[in-house]
Amino acid sequence: MDKVMKALQDDEVTVVGVYGMGGIGKTTMVEHVGAQACNTGLFDHVIMAVVSQSPDFRKIQGTLADLLELKLEGETEVGRARILQKEIISRNKILIILDDIWEMIDLSRIGIPSYGQLQRRNSKVLLTTRRFNVCHSMESQSSIPLNILSEEDSWKLFVKKARKSFENSTNFYDIARKVARECAGLPVALIAVARALGDKDLDEWKEAARRLKASQPVHPEDGRVVLKYHASYFAAYSQRIMISQLRTCWGMGSGKDYFNIATHCKKPEPLLIQRSSTLKLLACFWRVNMTNRLGCMMSFGIWPY
Repeated sequence: MDKVMKALQDDEVTVVGVYGMGGIGKTTMVEHVGAQACNTGLFDHVIMAVVSQSPDFRKIQGTLADLLELKLEGETEVGRARILQKEIISRNKILIILDDIWEMIDLSRIGIPSYGQLQRRNSKVLLTTRRFNVCHSMESQSSIPLNILSEEDSWKLFVKKARKSFENSTNFYDIARKVARECAGLPVALIAVARALGDKDLDEWKEAARRLKASQPVHPEDGRVVLKYHASYFAAYSQRIMISQLRTCWGMGSGKDYFNIATHCKKPEPLLIQRSSTLKLLACFWRVNMTNRLGCMMSFGIWPY
């Protein structure tokens, strides 16, 4: 995070790229960077949109425009891009965060001005991707790798999120260490597993360790940890975690009002919720068959297999 902030403070740098395997915590990190950059006055505006593997340029335009409180009246992609570009050029010190870029994209198609125009307005682009070559193709002037956590840092995060003491039981400690180790240093996996198992008994921890050990990554290069759990294993408490996350992010209510938002997503895609001009990437939800007790699972880098 310090390296990213330093790059953003460099007047000679207009584009900063953060790269690393999926689940490493790139999104969370750039969200924190955006908040800090705004709080310290480095930027007057911080806007963020998710690009994804199959970019929906109209949706990206809409997200950025909403965060600038701009109404896009154009019907065509080109017309909307022109309006957005004009608005960005008219302002100073905007940090544009583009998350999860899979390949080189033409930013002018979205409505983002040229790098030269951005530099003259003290504005910058911060992008995240899984691949260094994307940083290169996007002409990033500072490309910063984000690596997996060390075993000890992984353990500290795991214990914190599990909210459980393992020191009083040698058996529990050893099993918990195994579970944490199988998460491969990926923050999203460590957090999801720790929260899911935090209040479970030793037998369930042993079962988790066994299934994690037996699992094989679907995309090892992406760093995804795949649990060969039956969906029903997560059903009971995944719903509770989902509601808790919604309540935390919104800071209000029991979460019940937002349950349908999650359960009615028909395919895995980021669910973006804006509150008080803040963009929240909550999670990936998908619809499952409740009658078969599959429940509603939340993807924190953990996918059913």
